[in-house]
Amino acid sequence: MDIMQLVSFALTVLALVVTASGPAFAQSSSSRSVGPVTAAVRIDLFSDFQCPACKALHEQTIKRLKEDYARQGKVRLVHHDFPLPQHTFARQAATLAAAADKLGKFDAVADVLFLQQDTWSKTGNVDAAVDSVLTPEERKKLRELAKDPAIAAGIERDVQLGEKSQVSSTPTMIITHNGSPSPVVGVVTYTVVSRYIDSLLAKK
Repeated sequence: MDIMQLVSFALTVLALVVTASGPAFAQSSSSRSVGPVTAAVRIDLFSDFQCPACKALHEQTIKRLKEDYARQGKVRLVHHDFPLPQHTFARQAATLAAAADKLGKFDAVADVLFLQQDTWSKTGNVDAAVDSVLTPEERKKLRELAKDPAIAAGIERDVQLGEKSQVSSTPTMIITHNGSPSPVVGVVTYTVVSRYIDSLLAKK
């Protein structure tokens, strides 16, 4: 990237921080955003629930990063929905996951969407996968929340942020340290990412 592209990219990352920030240690048992906003390292993940590579990254790397780094206060990990147009049911899955976040059930729903991806991506029955980890009352509340225009608007904001950050495929992680963003595209092992994060944290 040339100088102007780097400046544009840095400003976009700043926008990501402002958009997704909350209280310094805004945490819940299940959340799209985990870890303190003051963390030295921030990871913005752009993901698509119908994307096989996103499934691999989630199961091999993201879940462990969330537990070992984000929940320990070492990094800020933010999930952004980036449903690709070729994935017919990706936006529906993103909508249900975003609604589940309002119930404190994002982790459970995200896990099952990726776990059962091969099935619902063929049948289109996204609801069945989501319902399998919810109580009857939670299912009812989730359907009501999913109809809220704010959910769709939030997904669209994520997509626009991704496009401004030059995200063109999923999964893409943007790892930022001291205002310097580094895009990481595709499936990367936990070992590789954790070593990279540790090296950034060591710099302070």
